[in-house]
Amino acid sequence: MIELSSHFRSVMESKAGMSMQISIVDEQMKRLLEEILVKIVQEKREIFYDIITEALEDVALAHAIQEGRKNQFVSEDRILALLEE
Repeated sequence: MIELSSHFRSVMESKAGMSMQISIVDEQMKRLLEEILVKIVQEKREIFYDIITEALEDVALAHAIQEGRKNQFVSEDRILALLEE
């Protein structure tokens, strides 16, 4: 069995302590961020709704464009003829 030097052991213990502190800070930051987001959604519901709606419309448009590219293209003459009718 390998015996660790006291210096090495103390360095490892201090790093483990720092890791615990970082984890605690990370958890606190997560909770704070969640609280902020919830508060924003509650207080600025209309703005948040507009942002989500816009994003969903963009996704739908991108999907429609992708679907349209799978079909054959219509000539410009055909479109103009239909518009003149």
